[in-house]
Amino acid sequence: MHSNQMQLDSNEVIFENSLGHDLVNDVVISASQAWLDSSLAEQVQKAFPAWRFFADLALPFDLQPSSLLMIVDQDLSNEHWQHLAQFRSWDPESLWLVFSRNPALMALADGSMLVNASILPLEALQPKLSLLATLANILRDHGLQKKLTDAFAQSNQSLREHWLQMRQELQAGQELQRRLFPKNFLFWPPFEFAHFLEPCNFLSGDFVDYFQLSDTLSMGILADVAGHGVSSAMVTMLVKTELHYLKQQYITGVSNQLVSLQELVSHLNTELLGLALSKHVTLFVFLLDRQLKKFDYINAAHLPLPMVRVNHQLQTLPITGVAVGLLPNQEWRQESLSFDQFELFACSDGVLDGLQAKGQLAKESLLSKILATHHWRMPELLSALQDKMSGQVVDDITILLLRDTRS
Repeated sequence: MHSNQMQLDSNEVIFENSLGHDLVNDVVISASQAWLDSSLAEQVQKAFPAWRFFADLALPFDLQPSSLLMIVDQDLSNEHWQHLAQFRSWDPESLWLVFSRNPALMALADGSMLVNASILPLEALQPKLSLLATLANILRDHGLQKKLTDAFAQSNQSLREHWLQMRQELQAGQELQRRLFPKNFLFWPPFEFAHFLEPCNFLSGDFVDYFQLSDTLSMGILADVAGHGVSSAMVTMLVKTELHYLKQQYITGVSNQLVSLQELVSHLNTELLGLALSKHVTLFVFLLDRQLKKFDYINAAHLPLPMVRVNHQLQTLPITGVAVGLLPNQEWRQESLSFDQFELFACSDGVLDGLQAKGQLAKESLLSKILATHHWRMPELLSALQDKMSGQVVDDITILLLRDTRS
């Protein structure tokens, strides 16, 4: 047997094996009459009688999906191309093998038409061996591409299902965390407590709370956990749980640890270190006694510094100790202010991060200017702050406001 015949038979085997992998359901040759009258066409049709031949670029109406469509023409015109495009729009998964001498063929085909298509010069049809080898290679490439596409689609579906499940769980976590915060503003004449919280993700690393302890005493807290995400949100739940526990002990007369701010912060520090989460919290906590007209607070490294209006004078409240959860056996200094008229503004560093100013000092100056020129009512302050923000939330934004309704 001649070497050419052996090579031909080998390629026929390869091609037949390729067809056996369910990659194509039908093989159709749509060609000009001139090519169909050629001896090469007769040889191909004789060798593969199952292939279907259609003259003048006509297409049958019974084409099977995912066919192999071979188009042969000396000069594939725009009219012919549009005619073939009708089939293309019906079955975009079909393979196209185009043989032509038309130099403008690429200009006639848009990007969507060339998916799964190979465009070759007409001379590639000679000899029969080249045709079979070309078809075998195309089918092998298409088979690999199909396997990769199917694997990607399956992986993508699995990821999507996993993402949807995570999204549902995060939404449930978000709703649970939202219940940690005060449901409504607290009106405690002549004072009003209010808050605003906007997380940058589903879950917030900020925490805010305030509540009345007696007819004369109320409490408030603002915490900012380092980082974002689930672990930071878990720390906010720890803070809420411990506050609730100590509050119940105070109300029932079991312990006064809640109203001893130094003991409270030390207790939170011990609990957080015990979790070994490598998370620390900046914390601002205070007690307001409206009968004694006294304001006690601890600032555990919380920035930006909280601001107060004491008898209409604006001032900042300095840091009185390190962040909670960093080191054991720390001490925090408790400070006190006396007042006739009193208002408080405290926020997380997400507020500063969002302000349109260059540098930390410029941002702090802009925030001080806003607070000095506006009434301390939540809607008015939010509007003024939003006017100076970039609009992109890069960190949790939390505000705690204590307003004297007489001002």
